[in-house]
Amino acid sequence: MLSLSGHTDEVKGIAFSPDGTRLATASHDGTAKVWDATSGKELITLDGHIGEVWAIAFSPDGTRLATASWDKTARVWDPTTGKELLTLLCPNVAFRLAFSPDGTRLATVSLDQIEVWDVTSGKEVLRTESGPSAVLGIAFSPDGTRLATAKQDGTTTVRDATSGEEFLTLSGHYGQVLRVTFSPNGTRLATASEDGTAKVWDAASGMELLVLSGHNGQVTGAAFSPDGKRLATASEDATVQVYLMDVDELIKLARTRITRSLTVEECRQYLHRERCPLPTP
Repeated sequence: MLSLSGHTDEVKGIAFSPDGTRLATASHDGTAKVWDATSGKELITLDGHIGEVWAIAFSPDGTRLATASWDKTARVWDPTTGKELLTLLCPNVAFRLAFSPDGTRLATVSLDQIEVWDVTSGKEVLRTESGPSAVLGIAFSPDGTRLATAKQDGTTTVRDATSGEEFLTLSGHYGQVLRVTFSPNGTRLATASEDGTAKVWDAASGMELLVLSGHNGQVTGAAFSPDGKRLATASEDATVQVYLMDVDELIKLARTRITRSLTVEECRQYLHRERCPLPTP
């Protein structure tokens, strides 16, 4: 286990470089840091912000690092040299950010505003209102055409990443939606909420597909495996749950673990089905 010590206040964001060799952290002490992921050695301190740094993200190719701050800026850095490449002036405090899959754009969230920037020129290519509710999480679809936003009012919206037009609203949580993520193939969305559940949705229709309720506290994060067959959720209850997304795999796993038929309640809880599958002859 590694312990990285160097920040003097809360660490609010963390990100691995795409090749896994470096870790980047964002802190309320006003700095971001880059660390060697094997040794834990501090490599670079990025101290251009004036105020808390709330979020951090590597570009998909690992050549750039973006930070979002209380000082109403997002900044793009060279993660090897620490040189500041761009300063993006946001309309309000920048809380969240995400690179597009091709690395050419950066989306930032400033309370009730969503901005998309060209990371080469620094030009703002989209600014749109998120509505009356603050945005707490943001994610690009794998093809870069859509933006999903997790909101304080318990909804998640999906919009066109170029025009900003909103075409889906996912409603079903009974608390703030804290994080949102697309599956690797872009067909599903997962949301994590303070209501203690994670949900999986059809990304085209907005239909709720699964409710995952294994935690005893707020669900603070969700991540699909690279093959999309598993979903990991993190919670304030100090646990991480890993769920199989393939029902056939769930059934196969259940049959290896028990020597009797599943009850209807067990099918609902573990297989996410109202009816149990027929037993194998």
